[in-house]
Amino acid sequence: MRTTAPHQSAPIPGVVTGYRPWLDGVRAGAVLMVAAQHALGNVPFDVAFVGVGLFFALSGYLITSLLLDERDLRGSVSLSQFYLRRGARLLPALFLVVVCCNLLFLVLGDYAPVRGSVFALTYFSNYAQILRPHLVPAYGPT
Repeated sequence: MRTTAPHQSAPIPGVVTGYRPWLDGVRAGAVLMVAAQHALGNVPFDVAFVGVGLFFALSGYLITSLLLDERDLRGSVSLSQFYLRRGARLLPALFLVVVCCNLLFLVLGDYAPVRGSVFALTYFSNYAQILRPHLVPAYGPT
């Protein structure tokens, strides 16, 4: 006789997870809004703005929930452990995407994005854009 495991595993005692299945529809809607804006270009209503706003709201909710769950479970919050867990979750995917994109850029002969990879890997891409010389006149005297 065979038995099958349930579709959802029971939560492991003492482990806090941030996955909320009921938010999958909201995530999908936000992804579709951003993708539609990129695919359609200039549309009368900036749906990407709404989609990105939804992502920020979801991130704030989920991160706060994780921290509150940890506090309830352990009596305190370790921010260093929190950031180590976040890094362990996010950095492998970031590294994979940067490596794949760099390989594509190298094959296409476009070397400029490859030089900026270190900024992507350290989450400093926005700051690197601020420092580009072509933006300096925008911040000059008015």
